Amino acid sequence: MEELLQLPGEWVLDDSGKRYPGVLFVDKSKRSVYLKIWFYGDNYKLIEPFGTDFVRPIVTGRLMNGKHVTLAACVGALMTIKSNIKDPKFSSEYCVNVKYAFTNANINNERDLLFRGALVDYGDIGEWAQESMVDYESDFKGFYKWWLKRKTGAQFWIRDSVFVFVSAEVHCGRKNDMRAEVLIGQPTTVQFYYLAEESWDRIMDDVEIVRELIAFGMDRHIELGKVQTVHDSMMPQQLRGAQSFHASYCEEVYIGTKRKDAPFRVAAENIWLSLPDILPLLCQKGGQGQTRLSLLRPVIKLFLEAHLYTDELHVEKVFLNLSRGFEAAHRSLDMISGGKGEYVAFWPRLKALLEPLCDIEGSGFSKVNLKDDIKSIVDSRNYYTHYDPKLYKAALHDEQLAQLNNRMTKILRYYILKLLGLSESVAKERAGLGKTPQSKVVSEEYSFVVGG
Repeated sequence: MEELLQLPGEWVLDDSGKRYPGVLFVDKSKRSVYLKIWFYGDNYKLIEPFGTDFVRPIVTGRLMNGKHVTLAACVGALMTIKSNIKDPKFSSEYCVNVKYAFTNANINNERDLLFRGALVDYGDIGEWAQESMVDYESDFKGFYKWWLKRKTGAQFWIRDSVFVFVSAEVHCGRKNDMRAEVLIGQPTTVQFYYLAEESWDRIMDDVEIVRELIAFGMDRHIELGKVQTVHDSMMPQQLRGAQSFHASYCEEVYIGTKRKDAPFRVAAENIWLSLPDILPLLCQKGGQGQTRLSLLRPVIKLFLEAHLYTDELHVEKVFLNLSRGFEAAHRSLDMISGGKGEYVAFWPRLKALLEPLCDIEGSGFSKVNLKDDIKSIVDSRNYYTHYDPKLYKAALHDEQLAQLNNRMTKILRYYILKLLGLSESVAKERAGLGKTPQSKVVSEEYSFVVGG
């Protein structure tokens, strides 16, 4: 568990430029960043200099260690007022919640909140990135020979103005005994490069897009770890404006969004989607891949909400998220094929998605019972949306609804894989339609360039 950082310093809270002493608290485990300021005086004007509420786009400060800090999106309130027997007679405490805290960047107003890129640690995602591997060979005496294969970094575009570069640094070691365990560490760095300076909110949105892709591909929660950024003020004059940057110029960003996913599901051992799978779709700037990804993102978010972040015992919540995912998937399919994504009733959307997969092994749907299955889904969706007692008997409940959720999860995963560029046969195999997916699948369609 990461400790709570306490960073004392002086802070400029208003346009007067006056510096107030206070402490910045950073709790990384809870994604909480807040600033506490204490005021003392013998009247309320001194202990309530900002009234009861405090809202400012930025607050600048300097820590005791000399680092410049900029706090963005600050919302605070007067927390306590105390009267003392001794002078000063009164004291107050302001607590200011902060969305982002940037260190060592010379940011003094909102116009300066533009950045060149970010470096992000998503944790152990080596299997998703497939950046490197180690092979072993044993002779008849039990001695092991081993060697390392290092793959080059991969680049793809998620928008016209930003490309993502994924690379791995492999650290390996071995004791004198050749039969000893070979220890390998493979930190994977994901770097976001922007052709023009971008707002941090937009950068974080792009960071979330990649996090969601990895979470879907690895079928488990992906924690957003250390996040670093680079600002022009951090770089030498001759390097400013460059389309790439070195990690030595980056500084960690403290994130105070308080958004913390709580995964309920046990992670599976399958890798449904890996980095090499999406490269053919997203490797070209200005291609259809970025459009397809933007249309697919709501579907992936709903899938994760249903499959990872909702307790499976709450079958009705899982079902509603899957139902919304089906509607979003159908709209995405329509727009990708040239349609306008106009409103369509839930029944024909279900029919269009389920009918092509009827009677396929593993789908759980057949043409003979399709009409009844669709009616059960529609009736259940209507009941759990409105909770009209008249609809109770027509809806599915408990075990029946849980079984339906499992079938719908498999179908929705198939359509996401297909829309992300996998072929029909590979998407079906990965989703367990027709064939049972093998654990830790490697794409059978796409090759990956191997470096020296």
